[in-house]
Amino acid sequence: MAQQEQHISGERAGAPPQVESMEAGPEMDALVAVRVLRLAAVEWGEATPCPECGGEMRYCGARSRCYNCSEWRYSAYREYSTEIAAAWEVVGAMAARGVVATLTTADVTRPGVWLAWFISADRRQWFGEGATAPLAICRAALAVASPLESPQ
Repeated sequence: MAQQEQHISGERAGAPPQVESMEAGPEMDALVAVRVLRLAAVEWGEATPCPECGGEMRYCGARSRCYNCSEWRYSAYREYSTEIAAAWEVVGAMAARGVVATLTTADVTRPGVWLAWFISADRRQWFGEGATAPLAICRAALAVASPLESPQ
């Protein structure tokens, strides 16, 4: 409820604590895919198609290799939290909803920290930070998509 009140009042809101402490990887990628991009939840397994090209995958337990594009995959979704090209898809999806992004490095007192903001037309702001630009983008996007209890 406090998070929602921040949004309504126009104050800046950061990602929820569970997102701010989440590392980049398959768990965050799945959360971004389902909550932010509104993709269908996909179970990772033998029948999972390649998230890049949709091709058939050769399942090898924790990872799969696509027969079509030969890429190794560790998740049913693109690597939004570690690959900048995939993270830009998140930015594009947010822009399509009228929420624009700003991405920058932190000031000189915090080298190696990236900051991402999403700003709506009514000036609500959500931010996230991370050691990489994709991680900061994903954390900020998940701040917009909060609360995390259940997808809508």
